Formats: sequence, structure tokens, C-alpha cells
Amino acid sequence: MKVTFAYPRVTADGTEHKPNSTADLDDTEAKQLIKDGFARPSDGPTRAQPKPAAAGVRAESKGSEK
Repeated sequence: MKVTFAYPRVTADGTEHKPNSTADLDDTEAKQLIKDGFARPSDGPTRAQPKPAAAGVRAESKGSEK
């Protein structure tokens, strides 16, 4: 399973990884790192980012009456 590290970490094979670096690890180690908060999965879809236009629409709908 491919993961992206959140913190500096040395994996079971002795490799040092920096934050935001990715590595393909065995599933057991990857799942444990994700569970412990040291890494996040990097295979799946990423979290959707809000679109700038959507933020403006939300602000208008919160009571900016004229």
C-alpha cells in the first residue's frame, strides 16, 4: 500500500522518510502507520478542496441582505 508520511519516520526496512514523501509499504505496516497518524493513504482519491466560487456563494447565503 502506498502512503504519504506526515512526519519524519524510519520504516521497518530501515529507510528514512521525510514529511510529504511517499513509499510503497507492506499492508500491515502501512495500515499501522495510518492508524497511528504517521501517514495517510496516497493510492485513493484525495480530499476534495473547496472551489473559490463556492466560498463566495456560501458567504452570500448567510444573510448579506441589502
